[in-house]
Amino acid sequence: MHISDFVVLKNYRGKGIGTNLIKKVEHFHKDKGFENINLTTYEFQAPEFYRRNNYELEFVRENKSNSKLSKYFFIKKIMK
Repeated sequence: MHISDFVVLKNYRGKGIGTNLIKKVEHFHKDKGFENINLTTYEFQAPEFYRRNNYELEFVRENKSNSKLSKYFFIKKIMK
């Protein structure tokens, strides 16, 4: 399973809404035969959010001209 877009509006960030939503996504897909959840984010977006939610960083595609545009690839195993 791949999460392509996961956005919490700025006024609602830091209130646990994103964490609650991502946990619901994980729970929903846990018993549906998916082994893991994959996603990408940029340096300027949310790599720390995913780390706090136990996503493992697989690799970073570094943007040498603008580090904020470096792309982070995360995975979380959800299979029992």
